[in-house]
Amino acid sequence: MIGSYTATGVVIASMVGTGVFVSLGFQAEKIDSTFALMALWALGGAYALTGALCYAELASRMPRSGGEYNFLSKIYHPSLGFLAGWISVIVGFAAPTAVTALAFGQYTQLLNIEINKLNAAIVVILLCGCIHLSQGVIGRGFQNVLTLVKIVLLIAFIGSFFLLSSSVQPVNLWPSSEDFSAIGTNDFAVAFVFVTYAYSGWNAAVYCSGDIREARVSVPFALCIGTLVVTVLYLLLNFAFLRSIPFGEIQTLVNKEEIAALGGRMLFEEQGEVFVNALISIGLISTIGALVFIGPRISQTIGTDFKALSFLSRKNAKGIPVNAILLQLALSILFVVFLELESLLVYTEFSLILFSTLTVLGLFVLRIREKGSSFDGYRAWGFPWTGIFFLAMSGWVLFSVYDKHPKESNAGLLTILAGLVIYCVVNPKKCDEER
Repeated sequence: MIGSYTATGVVIASMVGTGVFVSLGFQAEKIDSTFALMALWALGGAYALTGALCYAELASRMPRSGGEYNFLSKIYHPSLGFLAGWISVIVGFAAPTAVTALAFGQYTQLLNIEINKLNAAIVVILLCGCIHLSQGVIGRGFQNVLTLVKIVLLIAFIGSFFLLSSSVQPVNLWPSSEDFSAIGTNDFAVAFVFVTYAYSGWNAAVYCSGDIREARVSVPFALCIGTLVVTVLYLLLNFAFLRSIPFGEIQTLVNKEEIAALGGRMLFEEQGEVFVNALISIGLISTIGALVFIGPRISQTIGTDFKALSFLSRKNAKGIPVNAILLQLALSILFVVFLELESLLVYTEFSLILFSTLTVLGLFVLRIREKGSSFDGYRAWGFPWTGIFFLAMSGWVLFSVYDKHPKESNAGLLTILAGLVIYCVVNPKKCDEER
């Protein structure tokens, strides 16, 4: 079992990964307003925090591992919960593990390590898998140490920009009429997808609630504090990038995932760039480790509930869900081999935002259904307005992304449909009743 501080570390480690180091390059390609770019990251923080507040209440009401699988099964129907769990297993953790591993592979290239990018990605996935397949105390220690190192290094990296670099351009924190014209467009909404990916992980603690001591209290603490810490760090880092790197260089960057490497080169020249890339690589390993730890808890829970998938619930003598971890490792490696980074990001976020929208909507359903009943656990601050903000942002992004990237969006919908077919196979009796 883990405590509230380790749970908070899991949230932070899950959030601070590839996204913050690759997103700005993709965003600046379409948006040329520094105010609009900063607004993206501020909105992303507000979006993640309002989602965390709503999820915190759901976790307090239903403290069991599984995240959306657990919530939607109880609020709506087991079939919808299964689809949410299916998406979490396939898209929510295996795909982001692959994205982060690909970024790690890119940074090993920048470090002049003689290993193919794809091979490096596969090796780091297997390394983290082996660590979490060992004794639980080793996996937790590995995760805690790397998360602490990641936070310290990120703060040092941000501080270096403000102390060592001169401002090459103003960053508008007060909008002009031209800045407003960039906000509300489809390009802005699609750019917001990259921000939501960078913030994804704000709900990480709900997936392993069953492994957290005093989950009704510890999970809300981890979600809210972890999200607040990361929001502040993200705003400072992107402000530092925009202030210190010529905007034209950001827009014309060929490998978008190298924005942090470009920043390191601006600060420390070639030798410093190698050092910065090494630090970022350490941080990415931490994120992969967190994803490998959390994701299998969902498939393990599904295996407990569905007899046909019971092999996923098998634990070894040390209480580690071996088959569930092996499944995620295999899926992550497949994503590494067959998909490109940008398409993978859009495909991932479209599917995840769809189910997080249904989950936050479920809190409204639960509040109405249980109106008048007593509940002494955590209640979402600012509700219903926090929930309304989250739902409005989600709806806007889903519509814009489908309009701009129908191929990746339809791939997400087909993945959900595949999950429905599997649900009917593993639970045919229930499926017949629903017809």
